[in-house]
Amino acid sequence: MKYVLIKDKTNIKAEGFNINNNSYLIKLKKQEISLNHQKYIDSILLKEVFKILNPVLIKVLTYLTSEEDEESSTGKLYDELAKQRSIILKKYEKYLSLEARDLYFKNIRFLALELQKRLKTYTYNTEKNKTR
Repeated sequence: MKYVLIKDKTNIKAEGFNINNNSYLIKLKKQEISLNHQKYIDSILLKEVFKILNPVLIKVLTYLTSEEDEESSTGKLYDELAKQRSIILKKYEKYLSLEARDLYFKNIRFLALELQKRLKTYTYNTEKNKTR
């Protein structure tokens, strides 16, 4: 149970309230703030998620726009994207709403599919050029 201090003109009262299971704690300057509104939780966590994921996304997008086709770099980027996805999913899954998770997965899934296409075309081209 948590308590809130309410200050009137003459008195200070302490009222208790229960925090639901979906609250998210933020630490600011040695103080903890509990967020209970899902919209605020989603907006803060999505900023954190994309801040963590941004370097990987930049690597993947620059690779997809470049003309070089290397199977090893495609596989490494795909593995790195999957690793970041699983880390973030384990850390923030219980706090994010379904809509925010869908938005997050949609972006990751799109980049993963593009990397898979690049990997498949690379393997198809190398097998096509082999001679017997």
